[in-house]
Amino acid sequence: MRTLFFNANIYPLFKRQSKATAMVVEDGVIKALGRPADFTGINEQIDLDGNTVIPGFNDSHLHLLSIGEAMENLDLTGSDSPDHLRTSLQDLIEGQKIKPGEWIKGRGWDQNFYPGRTLPDKRLLDSVSPANPVILQRACCHLAVVNSLALKLAGISKNTPDPPGGVIDRYPGGNEPTGILRENAINLVANSIAEPKPAYYKERIAQAAGELSRHGVTSVQTDDFGSQARFKVIYQVYQELKNEGRLPLRVNLKVRMGNQAEFEELVTATGIKTGTGDQFLEIGPCKILADGSMGGRTAALSAPYHDQADSCGVLIYPPDELQAYISCAARHGFQLAVHGIGDRAISIILDCYQTILGEEAGRSRLSLKEAALKLRPRIVHGQLTNPDLIRRIAELGICLDIQPIFLNSDLHIAEERLGPERIKGAYAWKTMLAQGIHLAGGSDGPVDSFIPLEGVYSAVCRRDLQGYPSGGWQREEALDIDQAIELFTRAPAYHSFAEKEKGTLQPGQLADFIVLAENPFQVEPERLKQIKVLASYVGGERVYPSP
Repeated sequence: MRTLFFNANIYPLFKRQSKATAMVVEDGVIKALGRPADFTGINEQIDLDGNTVIPGFNDSHLHLLSIGEAMENLDLTGSDSPDHLRTSLQDLIEGQKIKPGEWIKGRGWDQNFYPGRTLPDKRLLDSVSPANPVILQRACCHLAVVNSLALKLAGISKNTPDPPGGVIDRYPGGNEPTGILRENAINLVANSIAEPKPAYYKERIAQAAGELSRHGVTSVQTDDFGSQARFKVIYQVYQELKNEGRLPLRVNLKVRMGNQAEFEELVTATGIKTGTGDQFLEIGPCKILADGSMGGRTAALSAPYHDQADSCGVLIYPPDELQAYISCAARHGFQLAVHGIGDRAISIILDCYQTILGEEAGRSRLSLKEAALKLRPRIVHGQLTNPDLIRRIAELGICLDIQPIFLNSDLHIAEERLGPERIKGAYAWKTMLAQGIHLAGGSDGPVDSFIPLEGVYSAVCRRDLQGYPSGGWQREEALDIDQAIELFTRAPAYHSFAEKEKGTLQPGQLADFIVLAENPFQVEPERLKQIKVLASYVGGERVYPSP
């Protein structure tokens, strides 16, 4: 079947090539670009009504399953006070007539929008939910607040020590837990919650994938596992959804386990490695957490937080353990994608990467840069850098998966957390690109908005979604529209070794493209976040609106 898409402004998007007005697709692949009169042997013609066509968006880092779960659980995004959080919880319990003993889960609160920036605690939750265990994750998912019943079910008391890579907050003057859990301490409660049935996961993933498709996402690189038990169930669910034709996007699965031993046991038993699968569903990199989040003050810094002198954040693993985990994953044929936000964590990650790149360079007789091109090790987030770290990232050829949408919340607190000097090296994307660093864009959804055009807007305007500040925050680091759209198209394909298959609309590439109601290269920058996606196509087949 040869299909002609015509009457469109088609941007191949490789250094903004001259646009075409027609495109031929055959067997899911782009065959040619040009004008309608250039082509013969056409079986079907689709008129795109003069609208703009660009490659489909590819989110380099999100949590697809969590997006689906967030659509079902208590959504605290926009909560502006502890009282609002409590009222939202109470309304849920009363409105849904939740039975005593049932778990209540939610996410999205951010104390930085509360008066006095006060953290919620177990007493607040106990006041409305004494009979139901509650866990409410902060927007970043690196902190959670739980109630007394949840602590009891998890066996957490004043005598419970902090787990490795985690912190149990205590009330002043004693060891009584406040209900705030940081990093690995969250697992103490999460692991006490019974796993849902596979059908639950299936519906949540399908629901989230459909919503992303509506916003022009045709590929995702998603972190959904966390344990062997979840891997076995969720991987099977993904395979079923693909076979049933219920995945409207291509999925690259990041493999995150609780620790090195669990990871090694899984990959030894299954034989999976990066690239296992096909163009629609494949195993991606090994995902490892090195530190936490800036908003929760768990990102690992080299010096104390400017607004909390007794804290430098949290390292999830000691440096030697992180090195062992990274080396193990590399031996098993995995690309690496390590979460690093604070400058101390990023420095440690670079040390680890330099080791595996040096080993690869020695084996293959390559330079470090050539070894990086072969292995493409990634740092997920990479927010709090400095000139020395940026130089090292560039010299080693490390890929960074950034989230421009984080500016929506972080620009309000970043300088307060870091101080006026350290902030100068943070979110420095223009500087990074100028030094040749490979950047790809993502959302970390549901941590923040997964709508790609909002991420594009953030990268170009350097403002929050309400337009603040009017002149842009650290405006010298703003990207131009070509760079910003490439973050969400061609660059993520490169990061996942798929640049020969997707990311541009070149002959020979997969026909993954979207139709926009307005031309992003011609509208005023502040309108970027408002552009409507009219249609999404994967392999030349329309997936949104659903046929």
